[in-house]
Amino acid sequence: MNTLLALVVYIVALIAAVSVFQLTVLAFRNPFRPTWLNKAGAESIAATANVGSLSVSTAFEIAGLIAAGFNAFFALAITMALIFGVVIFNWHIFRYGERLRRADAGHSPFEPLTIVQGPHGVPATSN
Repeated sequence: MNTLLALVVYIVALIAAVSVFQLTVLAFRNPFRPTWLNKAGAESIAATANVGSLSVSTAFEIAGLIAAGFNAFFALAITMALIFGVVIFNWHIFRYGERLRRADAGHSPFEPLTIVQGPHGVPATSN
């Protein structure tokens, strides 16, 4: 496979692995999760699958960057920066922090996050 195409595939796999990891965290913090997710085995399987996919995709990303001609330490730095960038992107775009706070308050983190705006852009309060 072409080195550039392989590198793009590795980047997409790494982005998907990080995003699925964050989605799994939300799923297990959901107070309304299905009963089959309450089993200890499901959490162990999810944790093992997430760590495995992150490890493999990180290793392939670093190997792809080295194959593209980068230094090993520079490839590691680029990969870690990519992971950090994906986490920050997901945090802001999908309002991950607010979803975690809602899960801690007993609401589903997958509910729509709507803000009712009052006059002059001030959030409206409900009485």
